[in-house]
Amino acid sequence: MRKKILLIDVDDTLLDFTSGEKTAIKLTLDRFGLPTDEKTINEYHEFNEKLWKAYERGEITKPELVIERFSLLLDTLSVSNVSPQEMNAEYFDNLKLQCEYRIGAKEFLDKIKDYYRIVLITNGTTMIQNSRLRLSGLIDKVEKVFISEQLGTKKPELKFFRIVENGVDDFRKEDCVLCGDSLTSDVLGGINYGIPTVWFNPDDKPTDEKIKPSYTVRDFDELYELLVNGSFA
Repeated sequence: MRKKILLIDVDDTLLDFTSGEKTAIKLTLDRFGLPTDEKTINEYHEFNEKLWKAYERGEITKPELVIERFSLLLDTLSVSNVSPQEMNAEYFDNLKLQCEYRIGAKEFLDKIKDYYRIVLITNGTTMIQNSRLRLSGLIDKVEKVFISEQLGTKKPELKFFRIVENGVDDFRKEDCVLCGDSLTSDVLGGINYGIPTVWFNPDDKPTDEKIKPSYTVRDFDELYELLVNGSFA
């Protein structure tokens, strides 16, 4: 039986990026003697999320993003004797060690491989993602990995998916389905490319009337059922 292809996101889909990010930023703040309270961590998260959205829209580059988020945080804390570049380097060192799976992800991958070829698609930083994929063992569970920084393009850009198409052996677009937690990068990217999309939404994020996934699931049991016994069977 010919296997279909599952294009699946990494951060906050298979790996728990939110938890890892929180740990990494707390370690980074502590390293520079800055507050590690929830308010400060949440402020960083808000800056980071806003800048990543701008990056997805092509309004900011990755090098600008990773420095600007710490510049904004340091300004908010009224701290002038700490370099945002040094903070980002420390943060990267901490983040590359964070590789916890989301609940059910590892079991899902072990089961779905009998039916689907698994291809990872991520907008992450090459050094960090390669470290996390290796430490988690995720790299050994998939056929191919595509990281935006390596490709010079990103989800949801059509160019990203064209590179994936050309980089996977015996690739057939009609065999593909995409799954990810982000409407603006994963789902929109799949829509732009013209393949079915599954929004992985275990945290009940709000919907967007402008970006409508083919399906929505809340956990990996639902995703497995959809892919193996549901509409994609």
